[in-house]
Amino acid sequence: MQAIENNTLFTEISAEESAIVSGGEAIKIGVSVPQQIFALGAGQYTFNTTGNAVLALSVLTTQYNRSYASEIDFGF
Repeated sequence: MQAIENNTLFTEISAEESAIVSGGEAIKIGVSVPQQIFALGAGQYTFNTTGNAVLALSVLTTQYNRSYASEIDFGF
């Protein structure tokens, strides 16, 4: 996880997501409950450390939307 400095966006990119961006793997659409829990924590952490509600909502929305594409299929 990255530290928040100067109200930058709190985010985390996993190796699997990096592979998806490069086009190396296929995505199975599903819902990842751990990712949704992470989204809630990331949003709250952002709000607590920056006091910026708009930024915290943006983090929550971004991370929550990732939960719908968090299941990775490594088969070809």
